[in-house]
Amino acid sequence: MAQSKYESKKETTNFARIARLILGPCTDVLRDVLKKEIRPSDLPKLVQTYLAKLPKQKKCPITKEQENLINKANYSDFDVTLLYFLLRNISNIPPHKNQWGNAPSPGDSSVSAKIEMIRLIRNEFGHSSEFSILDNDFQNKWQEIFDIVRNLETYVGGETICQNAVKSIKICSMDPDQSIKYTKELIELNKKINHISEEVEIIQKTIIPWNVKGEVENN
Repeated sequence: MAQSKYESKKETTNFARIARLILGPCTDVLRDVLKKEIRPSDLPKLVQTYLAKLPKQKKCPITKEQENLINKANYSDFDVTLLYFLLRNISNIPPHKNQWGNAPSPGDSSVSAKIEMIRLIRNEFGHSSEFSILDNDFQNKWQEIFDIVRNLETYVGGETICQNAVKSIKICSMDPDQSIKYTKELIELNKKINHISEEVEIIQKTIIPWNVKGEVENN
C-alpha cells in the first residue's frame, strides 16, 4: 500500500475521522447494546449452545481468538465484527424487515437496522482503496453515524456518552500520525475479517438463530 495514499490533507483527515468513529463510538455503543441484551456471565454458555446446534460439517463461524474473548466475557475487548455476530445470532433483538445480513430499508429505525448500518459502514470504509472523503460526503456520513449512535444510545437508556464522542471527533485536532493510525487500524480490522467472512455468511444464511428458532418451534 503506497505511503502516498496516507499523505495528510483535508480529505484523508476526513477518512481518518470516519475510521475513528467506527473504531470508537460505533463500537462502544454496540458494546452497550450487548450489555443491555446479555449479561457477561451468561454469554459463554449461550454461545456454546448456539455453536452446538450448527451443522457438523460447517466451519465454526468464530475464530479461536474470538472464542477466547467470549469465554473471558470482557465486552470492552470485543470489536465490531464479534459484536455484530453476537447481537445478530445470540441476542433476542428481532431482525429488521430486510433480515440480518442485508441493507435495511431507508427510514428503518429498528435497533437491528442501526446495528446493520454500522456493519455496512465499516465494510464500506474498511474496503476502500481511496482513503479520502470529500467534505460534503464526510458531513453526510458523519450525520448518518451520529443518528445511528443517538438511536442506539436511546435504546440502551438515554446516555449521550457515545453521541458526545461523535461530536468531538468531528472537530478535534488530528495530526498526520493520528490519521494514519486510525486508517490503518480500520484496514487491519477488515483484513482480519475477510478470511472468515464468506464462510460465516454461508453458515448464518443456512441456519435459524437459536432465539428465532425457539419462537418458530413454539408457534
